[in-house]
Amino acid sequence: MIEQTIKNTQETFQITFFKDGIATTPSSVLVDVERLSGITVVSGTTIISNATAIAAQPCVYTIPSAKTTSLGQYRVLWKPVIDGETREDTQYFEIVTKRTRYCPNRSVLEAIGDVPLPDGIDLSRYINRAEATVDSYLRGLYVTPVDISSSTIKQEAIDILDSITVDLATGYLLQGLGAIQQVKSLNAYAKEMIERAKSDLEKIKNQEIVLVGAVVETNTSANMAVFPKCLVSSPDGQSIAKDSKSYFNRPYDQVANPTYEVDIDI
Repeated sequence: MIEQTIKNTQETFQITFFKDGIATTPSSVLVDVERLSGITVVSGTTIISNATAIAAQPCVYTIPSAKTTSLGQYRVLWKPVIDGETREDTQYFEIVTKRTRYCPNRSVLEAIGDVPLPDGIDLSRYINRAEATVDSYLRGLYVTPVDISSSTIKQEAIDILDSITVDLATGYLLQGLGAIQQVKSLNAYAKEMIERAKSDLEKIKNQEIVLVGAVVETNTSANMAVFPKCLVSSPDGQSIAKDSKSYFNRPYDQVANPTYEVDIDI
């Protein structure tokens, strides 16, 4: 999957250029934006790099909202001049009405900070792996992948999924970089991020964290891994039928209330 940009909003793209495996600052950069069909949207925008910038500082381009009015798939063509030679790098994105990915590429780039990335690295592969990990914990409890474009899901649930996916994707990426570059500090930081994310996923799995508004899984077929059904009784006499398909039939304020009794019906 590729980066998603919301229709009629400006979007910022950034890239770090490398030569012979070393981050470098181009003397100049031209940027074109076009649809995959070849129709040009932005042509020949010039970005002049700061001569005093550190080598790893990324080049940044912001496409204005006036240029994101049509849905579809696009590419950003970067044309840097490095040591007198012009080259070309491409980034892809899609203009949508609502985001469906748990986190955008830019969130991972922000989390990485100033760690230099190899030329042409595909962040989507790490986000795909992170999203698959998230869904493996949520499967059987929520319908996966969680539809974050739904009108019912709350922003807090979207933010939770974003945070966890960013930690996982960044951790997986840094883990790979640490192995290649044999940098122990990267490996340690990557491990910390992955463990933090999986700890939060365990809390979701155990209902300590609830994704408010996400669609609850009701498929109880034999080939679907599901969590045990629950019979919930309360001090005021309210209860849920024993054949309830999910323990999410409780009012939200009962989920973390220790005075409510839960009987497990397997």
